[in-house]
Amino acid sequence: MRAWILLIGLVWTVLAAAQMPSAMQAYEARVPVADQSPAERDRALREALREVVARITGDAIPGEQAQSVIDQAARLVQRYGYAREPDGSLVLIAGFDGRAVEARLKALGLPVWGVYAAAIEDVQMQIAGITDAAAYARALEALRSVPAVRSVQAVRANGNRLELHLRVEGGASRLVGALSATATFVQDPLGTSELSYRLVR
Repeated sequence: MRAWILLIGLVWTVLAAAQMPSAMQAYEARVPVADQSPAERDRALREALREVVARITGDAIPGEQAQSVIDQAARLVQRYGYAREPDGSLVLIAGFDGRAVEARLKALGLPVWGVYAAAIEDVQMQIAGITDAAAYARALEALRSVPAVRSVQAVRANGNRLELHLRVEGGASRLVGALSATATFVQDPLGTSELSYRLVR
């Protein structure tokens, strides 16, 4: 029992950092690549921007209008580099100009978190696979990267499942769309919460 009390205390402490989403993280993405050739780089930049657009609009599959912005990835990227995953695979990590991306989306009349503000709603979320401090950190980073998440509060820990209370602009449906654009969570059919996800290892 004491261990669980300490664990929940740790969750509360760490999750306090998620009260404000990170704008920089919202406009970053990582995409697997076959090599570092210019053609593969350009393809990966478009895929990275597609993920960013899905995240900030809440639309898991950006439509034709958004595609015109995605096609400008090479001009909108501010920084990019390559890294190796633990399994040895190569990924491109890209960060985009958030103001420029938002301006182009707004010009097309597309919704952007915090621009066309929706009502802020309470959302209950459960995340399985939280086995250690590193797992907490990964889950928090993913939630903080969603601009619509206004606050995150730990409710309880049960086994490797963490129950959370979130305040989300646009509510559960918009959050689902944003999370589907990440590779950090998958939906968990065994969960019992309004939104049940599992942390991907």
